[in-house]
Amino acid sequence: MRESTSPQSFDYKAICKEYFKLLSEKDITGLDCLFSMEIILHDWETYTEGKNNVVAAYENIFKSFETIQISQLAVHESELSPENSKAIVSELEVLINQEEKLFVCDIITFDSKGMIASIRAYKG
Repeated sequence: MRESTSPQSFDYKAICKEYFKLLSEKDITGLDCLFSMEIILHDWETYTEGKNNVVAAYENIFKSFETIQISQLAVHESELSPENSKAIVSELEVLINQEEKLFVCDIITFDSKGMIASIRAYKG
């Protein structure tokens, strides 16, 4: 019988750091490896469910600009109840095409395997 993995056994902050690095590199293959099959992406412009749809959404997003640079300004980790999982809240500075600066808050949750289960992004 396979042992269940405790949510506390993952370094969620490191997974998020890798996620933002891959976003900055526009690395679709790397992002795909971080996402659960049931991932949900919800930001100020889109709502998408399912790994294939979220990957396609990122491909379209990446076509809309040449470069993106993401800097984490602050990172907060919290428990989610009753799922007994973690959420990482990241305050971000996003620089698009070296000229447009956005401040964004991402809330990222994880499944029991440490895969990204949802990404909610808020601009402001």
